[in-house]
Amino acid sequence: MTALSDTYPSFTNLVSIVVPVHNAGDKLEACLRSLSNQTLRCPVILVLDGPTDGSAERCMRLAEQDPLFRCLNNQTPLHIGLSRNRGLMQVKSEYVCFVDHDDLCAPQMIEQLLRRALLTDADIVFSAVQTTAKDDPTNGLHLPQDTTNIRQWALQDILSSGGTERPVSLLNPVLGAIYKTSLAQEVRFEDTKTVAAEDKIFNIKTIHLANKVAFVDSFLYTHVNHEHNEGLTISYMGLDKRDRAMRIIFDEVNSWDDRQLYQLAAQQGFSKQALALIKQAAQQSLIRLVRTIRRLRQTPWAKQLAPLDNPQTPLYKRWLKRQALLCLK
Repeated sequence: MTALSDTYPSFTNLVSIVVPVHNAGDKLEACLRSLSNQTLRCPVILVLDGPTDGSAERCMRLAEQDPLFRCLNNQTPLHIGLSRNRGLMQVKSEYVCFVDHDDLCAPQMIEQLLRRALLTDADIVFSAVQTTAKDDPTNGLHLPQDTTNIRQWALQDILSSGGTERPVSLLNPVLGAIYKTSLAQEVRFEDTKTVAAEDKIFNIKTIHLANKVAFVDSFLYTHVNHEHNEGLTISYMGLDKRDRAMRIIFDEVNSWDDRQLYQLAAQQGFSKQALALIKQAAQQSLIRLVRTIRRLRQTPWAKQLAPLDNPQTPLYKRWLKRQALLCLK
């Protein structure tokens, strides 16, 4: 297959990559190398969010050596959401791609995503994402290729957090995808200092606004799981941040003219979030469990839960689900 950059040299500037960088440690080098080795090389904006482990110096050295790399230095820590926004607003290319500072991109990722976008005239193109976590339920799962309406399927899958087929959506992350820059700049990311699940919210909003969504049936992105992943911490996935995220999604869906197509999917997703919060609280203390259930009973999104019970589910999980459904009362 002829490289796009060989046939159309100007295609090099059709996609830009935004990478927020904090303390990436020894994972940063491999990430930067995977971006440098793209078959379709493109501008990379490295947003330095106050790293203290030498990551900033490594990025600045690369920017001096390679003109396609550029550094933006945050004066105060913005966290990943607002750091992405800062890089996003600097993008001049038609499409933008988001990469985490400790992850890996297949060499052909940008080229395959762009080929698909140009072929289908899609506003968003997703590829399959794999993780290094052995217990990740989405590992090895391909995106469907025979779906009649990919945009509708994508929205229902992400709103329902995988629905009854999977415990999580295949499209939660913004990783391994490209977005029309004008669309991404219109939506932007939530401030992750106060709201969790910023990827999910971003994808829900951009997919709903998109005219067309396309998939590439390849695993082009690897999310590297390790003990320092922010998304695994209680401070990131605590009740306050997740409640704010669900309120944003609740208000967003209710504002849509075609909301009836997606309300059941949203209810399934709300149920899974309530269950996850209750399970998290139960593992901490009985007092935290009681407070969480009381809090959930007051939230508008938790009053729209869909039953998820199944006789084959273990008793403990069934009990947690019943507690989650108490929020209806």
